[in-house]
Amino acid sequence: MGIPDVFEVTCCSGIAADAPLSVLASARITVDLPLPPGPYSRANVLLLTGSIRHAPTIHCKHSISPASDQEPGFLRNGSLDEDLIKVCESCRNLSARKLVAPTLIFRVLLEDLTVHPRQLCSRSRLPLHIAMEEVRDLVRRGGRIKWVGYVQGFVVCHLLVGPLTSKVQVPESEILAQSSSGSVTKLEAEVPSSEVGIWPTSKGWQDMCRIACISGFGLGGCGLPCMGAAFSHLQCCYASYDIEVDAGGKESAGFPLADSRILSAAFVCSCGFEAVLSTCYRFEGDTSTAASDSTDLADQLISLVEHHSPMWLIGYNCYAFDNCCLCYSASASNKVKFRRVTTGSHIGPQNAFYMDLDGTYNVDMYLYLDKTMRHRYDNLSLDTVAKSHGLSGKLDVNYQDLESNVPLLLEYNLDDFRKTQSLWSQTGCNVQIPSLSAAASCPVVDCVRFVSGSMASCAMSSFAMSTGRMMDWSYVEPVGTYTGGLVIEPDLGLHRNVCLADYASMYPTIMMDMCISQENVSSVALENATHNGAVVWDGAQSGVVVGDRLVAFQRQDSIVPQACWTLMVQRSQVGKRTAHGTSLKVLANSIYGALGYENSPMYSPGCAASVTLCGRWCLTVAASILSRLGLHVIYGDTDSCFVTCSDSYRIGLEQTHCKVKVAIDILHRVLSYTPFKRMRMEAPIGDAMSAVLLLRKKNYCYLDTAGKLTSKGMSTSRKDRLGICRLLSPMVLTEAMADAPKQTRVRVIGALIGRALDVALSEAAPIELVCREVRSQGQRCLVTRLASGDTFTVACEGAPKHLSSRVSAEYICTSVKHEFDRLLRLAGLGGMAGVVGAGNDIERFLGLE
Repeated sequence: MGIPDVFEVTCCSGIAADAPLSVLASARITVDLPLPPGPYSRANVLLLTGSIRHAPTIHCKHSISPASDQEPGFLRNGSLDEDLIKVCESCRNLSARKLVAPTLIFRVLLEDLTVHPRQLCSRSRLPLHIAMEEVRDLVRRGGRIKWVGYVQGFVVCHLLVGPLTSKVQVPESEILAQSSSGSVTKLEAEVPSSEVGIWPTSKGWQDMCRIACISGFGLGGCGLPCMGAAFSHLQCCYASYDIEVDAGGKESAGFPLADSRILSAAFVCSCGFEAVLSTCYRFEGDTSTAASDSTDLADQLISLVEHHSPMWLIGYNCYAFDNCCLCYSASASNKVKFRRVTTGSHIGPQNAFYMDLDGTYNVDMYLYLDKTMRHRYDNLSLDTVAKSHGLSGKLDVNYQDLESNVPLLLEYNLDDFRKTQSLWSQTGCNVQIPSLSAAASCPVVDCVRFVSGSMASCAMSSFAMSTGRMMDWSYVEPVGTYTGGLVIEPDLGLHRNVCLADYASMYPTIMMDMCISQENVSSVALENATHNGAVVWDGAQSGVVVGDRLVAFQRQDSIVPQACWTLMVQRSQVGKRTAHGTSLKVLANSIYGALGYENSPMYSPGCAASVTLCGRWCLTVAASILSRLGLHVIYGDTDSCFVTCSDSYRIGLEQTHCKVKVAIDILHRVLSYTPFKRMRMEAPIGDAMSAVLLLRKKNYCYLDTAGKLTSKGMSTSRKDRLGICRLLSPMVLTEAMADAPKQTRVRVIGALIGRALDVALSEAAPIELVCREVRSQGQRCLVTRLASGDTFTVACEGAPKHLSSRVSAEYICTSVKHEFDRLLRLAGLGGMAGVVGAGNDIERFLGLE
């Protein structure tokens, strides 16, 4: 067959790189050897440890037999410390020797046929070509789908059976040929049922990966379509990587270009394996691997990752930066391993790349945090995120000088990717991303980019297939924008003892109660458009008046309500606060978004407009009932109301909460006479607020009962404001809403602002204090105005800690005044003029003289 009879297998899981031989000899490692079908009675397995560096050759030869004649596909040999294979005494006597990258080599001989076993904790080089039903049978027998990809007409799956990963290929034609008993017709389409299938297209890598996941062959899949599937943790390697480039090759904004010379690259795996590559000069004690140029370095790094084959390859801003540079520099044979992807951001990078390596998921942790957890951090620099999780900050270096100090460059490189690897688990990405992929039946790369339209569409297609149908993806002509959720005008100012009452899962519940779905929608023109916004119903159907049209839905089982119900039931069973429960919630809420986005394959404008109209109707009913019962709705947004009462400061928060609960019970009785019988408004005491400061729509802050500050649309969560404003904002807001006399609050706030301005206007001011962060070409930079009137710009990565020139005092002080003057007035503290004492030097800059 032309296949070498020796195959190297790297033991990654559970064995450290420097483990003594005795650890390997006594390790419990069960090895399953996938073999081609055919009659055979036994096989000889030769365990050779001689390839292990710094260890002598040791031969242990034992005969083993297949588990049964009915299982020709797999041969199980037991554990290394059990009866079927025993390590000889000469192995155990070498326990003092240290092993570097422990490696097992297996030779499998089947009479006259020599084949390769699959790699342990790694990918195999020679896949088995099997039928789709055979993959499903392997999963039913305990196999777990670990990875899915697409290569030249084949869907490639990696199956984990015990500790062994087996690589199998299924022809794409077989997966695309799956049949159904019907379709979910899109009645709003120009030509309904003209494009029915698993996915709208099957033109390339991303489409086929989505089709495979929908069909049940994705991460954690069971081989059959299964929306909402849970992901069980796999004991597999996860590795991080990072590159450093020449600081001289930059564009005008100070950002490294893709063609910048790559100085170094670092790669570390959870199993303990670590490698550093460098194109810089060598120095005494240098342990890095030399690379002749950027192309050699990129090729070596790609080869290293392919050979080690971790399940997860994690970078930080790697799609937009590291992968761009690696793709540009890589040789032609390696360039094809990078797939162009979009980030879904209107200011995101035009050129972003996913490293598509067999058996490995490439994750950009920065991108996922940006889409899902930005509100948790002041900014998403690696330094800030690391410190937020108790890690040390980035090394204090001048990036411009790194090339001339190679030891420091390599240390800086190593420090970055070690932080990235630690944050993989500390941020929860290691659980959230695979859980979302499994639940949504969606490729990992879509979940990393948090493409909610793709996630919802994959989930709905999987659910439809599980019921024997396929989705109709026929084209719908875009009809323009429609009105979104209701925002009740805020009662501006400071309020005490406020309860938050909100509808639980509003949009999914509306879709269930109104039976809103693409195959259950009809629309008729009305002669009289005076009833726009009305909700109507009878025993047979429900409808809404959108503009001059009545959009109606029959009371019958429909695909979207069924999917929403399934997701909500599953979430109640697994727990709302689990990673699986969170993924189910994301999916349920994403379905509405997919219906309303004109580029989504699920686009259905009539359904989307009906959902938001019903939401406005329900919020209006809630606000009306709360107000009629003597409560004061100070603000409302989409599904929630901020509620207090005229004497809440006197009676306290608990009594106010009791009044709100009574009003909500009455609301539920009213809703029971409408189509929205399942709609429930909740007001848990844990969500109550001791103080709320309303500034404008979608711009407010509050203190919870424990005194913790939360803000929406303010500088504490906006990186485009000056650092001094982001620093002061939480302190000023907390003091402004504190339960203390007015003069005390004025005095404390004045002192805080005065001290911060003194530092910002001093020589060598901290750069993060006097700059704001902006994005350009997908990169982050710091910008400010100098006293000379010039604009100062520097890339965030490697920026100096202090400015060498003074900043413009007028620019800084005007920014501070603009940030805090209005909110201090609304808090009843008289604005900046009220908190800055007479005679203070900063008055002239603030324009308060």
